[in-house]
Amino acid sequence: MGASKLKAYLRAANCRSFYFIGISGVGMRAVAKLLLALGYEVHGSDLAPCEEVRHWSDAGLIKLHTVHDEKNVAMADCVIYSSAIKAVNPEYQAAIRLEKTLYHRSEMLSLIAGCFKLIAVSGTHGKTTTSAMLVHILRENKLQPSFCVGASYAGKIIAEIDSGDFFVLEADES
Repeated sequence: MGASKLKAYLRAANCRSFYFIGISGVGMRAVAKLLLALGYEVHGSDLAPCEEVRHWSDAGLIKLHTVHDEKNVAMADCVIYSSAIKAVNPEYQAAIRLEKTLYHRSEMLSLIAGCFKLIAVSGTHGKTTTSAMLVHILRENKLQPSFCVGASYAGKIIAEIDSGDFFVLEADES
């Protein structure tokens, strides 16, 4: 249900490839990881790429740019940006000028999660632990949940697309 519904939506929106401005950010990396898991082409830029993103690039999973240049966004149908990206960013400006489909990171995450039966965990303390526990319980019950937990483990983002109907999301203020 969830993954196929999301793919149908993105196909209708003509989104086959994605460009992330600032791909190493925790929230950006999580969304990129989900889209990679769905088989989409992912590219991005970051002035200081983290180890996980460098690994994706070295493995040929993504094309990584270490400078923000307007030429970088030409290859993608959709451009993802976060609140850290200012309106004067040359890639953001190029996306507007080239009439690319633009999604704020939170919009894309909402779109992904909205294609599943959503379980969102919010609050001030314990969101990561509670989200991880829910994923574990759903997995133990063979429900194959997809998830996006707002933390990393061993330097890798905790986000995954699976075949079940549920999506566990650690919801925060962003």
